[in-house]
Amino acid sequence: MPQSPHILAIEPDRRQASKLTALARQALQAELDVVESAQDAIAALDRRVPDLVLTSLLLSPKDDALLSDKLRDMDAAGDHVQT
Repeated sequence: MPQSPHILAIEPDRRQASKLTALARQALQAELDVVESAQDAIAALDRRVPDLVLTSLLLSPKDDALLSDKLRDMDAAGDHVQT
């Protein structure tokens, strides 16, 4: 049986996070981890590599760069991750 897609979302707004969670479970049938910041996302990447990383439109360029660097540093494990 194939494993469900795993999505990591960076969303500091609780209402938006709730909507994303409902969408992932119902329409996408995916596992979703929602974190509040890029730092939390980087820590989550150390625990499990997702198939997709969703970022907030409000993510700062600095945080976006940190996240991209982390994925690049993961070599082959981070190569397949879409953002």
